[in-house]
Amino acid sequence: MAHFRRRKLIVAGALLLFVGAFAAYVFWPRPDELARWKAQMRARGEKFSLAEVAPKFSQEKLDWAKQLQPVVNGILTHPVPPGAVDMMISATPGYAVPAWQRPFANETAKTNHTWEALEEQLARSADAIHQLHELLRNIPAGSPADYSDAVKLGSSINLVALRKAAQSLSLATLNDLHRGSLPSALTNLHTLIALTRALEEGGLLVDQMIRVAIAGLGVAATWEVLQAPGCDDAQLAGLDAAWSQDQLVKRMALTFEIERAWASELYQYARTNQGGLSPIFGGPSGGAGQVFKDKVYTPLWQKAWSKQDELLYHRAMQPIGEGIRDAVTNRSW
Repeated sequence: MAHFRRRKLIVAGALLLFVGAFAAYVFWPRPDELARWKAQMRARGEKFSLAEVAPKFSQEKLDWAKQLQPVVNGILTHPVPPGAVDMMISATPGYAVPAWQRPFANETAKTNHTWEALEEQLARSADAIHQLHELLRNIPAGSPADYSDAVKLGSSINLVALRKAAQSLSLATLNDLHRGSLPSALTNLHTLIALTRALEEGGLLVDQMIRVAIAGLGVAATWEVLQAPGCDDAQLAGLDAAWSQDQLVKRMALTFEIERAWASELYQYARTNQGGLSPIFGGPSGGAGQVFKDKVYTPLWQKAWSKQDELLYHRAMQPIGEGIRDAVTNRSW
């Protein structure tokens, strides 16, 4: 009996020692490595707050963005859906056949996907496409997103509408080339190129990803136009001038800074907010899981690990940002 009691005392003592050691690990004052690292980086010119790097909010740009979706909704997508035609299809190594020169029936197994059907569909969408041309003729400066609240931050332009607009303009360009109307094709192509600038001042990575995707469609459509006879020097110079306004890589350098500042402010919010990460990422709703998260994990993470997590994030991201800046400076891909 005495032996059993001694074992219980030893186990209890070991548990108390473990709890005490763990508490000392969590609550013992330690150097703030995160603050020290940020101070070193700030001395090199790095910025870690949205107020320092975020684009200026523009109510005019937000109002403009709200006009986009209803305009795009007016562009028909039946019977020929956006993205129905693949451009720059390889014929032999190093050579491709323009899409507008190929029979449409080869594109899909759908018998109602024909150039005639596409031309009729676009004719019925003419008013909406004209409105899209007018909307993109004058894109207001500034950002439609308000960066003052890091938790609620998100893209303020309908990205699905942007994708549909880009695909529709691409189809319209091909249709014009197929029917031999180079001026109309150039008008649609210039609007497609302008569409890449709708998100130019969007600071989030998703904004720039959509920009790159639209630019990809624009590059393919530009190649299609260049295969058509009749482009004169003035028209070629106009295309060159339109594309020269798109600074995709240079903008990505600023996007990196904005995304990093956004993450830094989210870390700070989660570190000081009672709900921790839950308002940002969600979590268990009710039951023992939520009790453990709210009463045990979140306070421990906030006190002991949140700054370590943030420091790991920044150290992992720093070489990426420097690589993007090097690419801009050295004009290297």
